[in-house]
Amino acid sequence: MTLDTLCLTALLSLTGGPANPFTLLYLVQITLSAVILSKGWTWAIGGLSVAGFAFLFPVHVRVAVFETHHTSEGFSVHLAGMWIAFAAASLVITLFIGKVSEAMRRRSRKPCRYETRRER
Repeated sequence: MTLDTLCLTALLSLTGGPANPFTLLYLVQITLSAVILSKGWTWAIGGLSVAGFAFLFPVHVRVAVFETHHTSEGFSVHLAGMWIAFAAASLVITLFIGKVSEAMRRRSRKPCRYETRRER
């Protein structure tokens, strides 16, 4: 999943950077990691995704079709707001989906009351 996140960052940097609407795909990585990986790995993927999105601001190839909303050079309040919203969504997904997944894993490890009874 780390490699997938890094590859997504590379692809996005070559196709418009933070203006590319497919930056939303980072959230898919975070959600999948929250479902299948441990809490520590989920936080790592979340942090890597937020850092990858931030990396796109200074290092990207401009694509004209994505620049229609952002005509000014340099800092874009809209894109910065998108990054802040993304970081907040990443935090919420990591916390809530991670807690639900952890609870489900704990529940599946616990033997069922009816399965452990011996037949007489």
